[in-house]
Amino acid sequence: MIHKHGPKENKQMRSEDELLQKIEDKRNQLLSATLYGKCLTDEDIVQLSQELDIYIVRFQQQMDLQRKKHSLSYKGVTQNEGMIHAFAGVHGM
Repeated sequence: MIHKHGPKENKQMRSEDELLQKIEDKRNQLLSATLYGKCLTDEDIVQLSQELDIYIVRFQQQMDLQRKKHSLSYKGVTQNEGMIHAFAGVHGM
């Protein structure tokens, strides 16, 4: 089965990819800075770490929102199917 994504899903996937890339970039910047002898309490390191935290939280929020949307759409289908079965049972279908 081939899944086609609409414009909204494609935009969301690009947004996730962009966030993941930003997370990876900040992580690499932090790693490089510490490998070159920067102290973990250095102002630059703290700022990079805070920026990384922001991107991680944004990504987690997007994932939570996606899970909720999928959960709601699944529940909606289940509820609709239940209503159809109940209707069919009442009406002898």
